[in-house]
Amino acid sequence: MTQAPSWLRTSGTRTSTEPRPPRTGFHVLFVCTGNICRSAFAETYLRNRLGPDSPVTVSSAGTMAVVGHDLEDQMAARAELLDLPYTGHTARQLTGRILGTADLVLVFEEHHLTWVLEERPEMLTRTLSLGQAAAGLAVLPPDVHPTWDQVASRVQAVRPAALPEDWIPDPYRRGASAAAQASRRIVDDIDQILARITPASAS
Repeated sequence: MTQAPSWLRTSGTRTSTEPRPPRTGFHVLFVCTGNICRSAFAETYLRNRLGPDSPVTVSSAGTMAVVGHDLEDQMAARAELLDLPYTGHTARQLTGRILGTADLVLVFEEHHLTWVLEERPEMLTRTLSLGQAAAGLAVLPPDVHPTWDQVASRVQAVRPAALPEDWIPDPYRRGASAAAQASRRIVDDIDQILARITPASAS
């Protein structure tokens, strides 16, 4: 997926080289392949759940990004069902510099983790699969509510590696059913994470 198909919508709100708004507080980075399906949807959903006053900054990027494009149509349809404001998204290519700005990196497939390992191996202590993060937090004692900056270490202590069921397959060009399944997994995992962390601050 190195070139955008002709039917894919291009966002008219900003170009791919325009910087994202400056971040403050804790930074969560979602990483998928094209940055038009899973990571873009997850970014939109988490940002919406956190609200405009959250100290947590959310962004996304792709290892083979369809640079400059908006959310893919099927995933956009899922976002619309949840009333998510997705139209400002612009896909961008993941770089080592972008990785270095993140406090927590959440990926979706094993090859995304490999990308991080090869580009910025020191970031592995901050990198989890989204499903791994949700599952790891779920098994913590019910009275334990880590802060955002404790999520990676807490999860890696109880689930040091992602299991096959933690990965979320790419729904790109696989139809409405695949998009529905991926979006449902993303929503459930993010909801699980938010249910277990301390929401008041970023650290």
